[in-house]
Amino acid sequence: VERSLALLEQYESLCGELRSAMDAPRHCLPFLQPGRLVRVMPEAYDPKEPLPQFGSMERLPVPDGVSSDDMSSSSGTMEATVPGVWGAIVNFERVGKKDSGGGAATGASSDEDDEAAGLKDSEYKGKHKSKRASKKKHKRDRKDGDSGASNWVVDVLVNCEPGWNGSSPGIGQNGKPRLRVVPSTEKTGNAHVVTFPLSQIDRLSSVRIYIQKDLRPLEARQTGVRSIGEAVGRLLSAHSRVPLLDPMTDLKIDDKAVRKAANKLESVESALRSHPLASHPDLRARLALVQQRQELEEAMQASKREAKAAAGLILREELRARQRVLRRLGYVTSEGVVTLKGRVAAGIATGDELVLCEMIFGGAFNPMTIEQITATCSCFVWREKSEAGPKLPEDLVPCLAAVRDAAKRVTKVAAECKMPDMSSDYEEYVASFRPDIMEPVTAWVRGARFAELSKMTEIFEGSLVRAVRRLEELLRQLKEALEGVGETLLAARFEEASNRMRRDIIFAASLYL
Repeated sequence: VERSLALLEQYESLCGELRSAMDAPRHCLPFLQPGRLVRVMPEAYDPKEPLPQFGSMERLPVPDGVSSDDMSSSSGTMEATVPGVWGAIVNFERVGKKDSGGGAATGASSDEDDEAAGLKDSEYKGKHKSKRASKKKHKRDRKDGDSGASNWVVDVLVNCEPGWNGSSPGIGQNGKPRLRVVPSTEKTGNAHVVTFPLSQIDRLSSVRIYIQKDLRPLEARQTGVRSIGEAVGRLLSAHSRVPLLDPMTDLKIDDKAVRKAANKLESVESALRSHPLASHPDLRARLALVQQRQELEEAMQASKREAKAAAGLILREELRARQRVLRRLGYVTSEGVVTLKGRVAAGIATGDELVLCEMIFGGAFNPMTIEQITATCSCFVWREKSEAGPKLPEDLVPCLAAVRDAAKRVTKVAAECKMPDMSSDYEEYVASFRPDIMEPVTAWVRGARFAELSKMTEIFEGSLVRAVRRLEELLRQLKEALEGVGETLLAARFEEASNRMRRDIIFAASLYL
């Protein structure tokens, strides 16, 4: 079904290219003779949306020039992509640039224009000239035929919506009433001579019919519409389609691009006729479903782009706030150059690098013992909340206070820089450095067995093992970061703490050894 829809889009795009070339006044004006069958589009062609929405109506009307039996065929599907109707040319004329800026979307009644202008019978009859007079006019117009299709309008006899009263369904861009054209076989329609921009002429037939010169009487117009319906019906019966003027042979368009488009159009038509779903009765319903899915996918992609753009704005503001924090704390210079403090922070990935660096460069670790260093670092790897915090020994209370003091300094600067992560949850951030495993870790460094650690706390053994292993990883990172900036003495103390942590069952490669 997607392949069929893609072929139809390509088909209508190629038709649009040929239509643009054929609508050039220097090519089509000599053939805009009274009585020539033309297929007009009720709306201007939009190259961005070449196909109609197949699911926009409960039942798509049978297009003029395609029988109801052919609606399931590839030919009917191709013809129905543009909802045009067949009519007969009455006259054409050039309009001023001010009057041709866009044109009516669906045509305007030239009958009412004539009545509003107060034309007499002789003037109305003289408006529809004979074949000889029209040819003279064509020769005159071909001199300025390159002025563009927007400067020309064509009066076409078509069948209109029943009950049209000149005010429904709306007003066109030029202030004239818009009306809906219907197939010439619609017996309940009303015949009108409608003025269309030249750009809305979709097909030029090689067939001409006789129409009366005076089309003021309703009976004359209805007779003309009946003649159009009979001619189209006979052509469909004899040739399966209405014969069209050939762009190269008849219109004498000598353009490589047009010739290439015509050849591609023949290939696409052949592919559509040989498509497996060409004669499927539910093809239109399936095409409508595919169009709906494509619209949903486009809407989804648009929503993703909007969400990404909104997230980018939020992240950009957060990035600026983080840069301000780093400058205030001395991790980067005002020019964005990373300082010695920033190099140490860059080597830490397991714990909060800002608070750790504030403690290192603030000298908080210098007076501590190996046991106190290890217990202090345990606050950075254990973040699980417990109902009641443990009662710490007196030698570990200053260590916890040093951690929370450094966290308060970082949080204060973050709040001043309007950093969203820390400025809104000041107390929660400081309380996230928990002392729950400080005492068990101190005992482990002093040589206690794992069974003794399990009795000292209510934490699950698996969680305790995971925390101790992460703590040893943090100690190694601190050692390597300090060695990178030349702090060998403090780095040696962190290395000793790491070596004393790495022992016994917690760091065993396997429990079966």
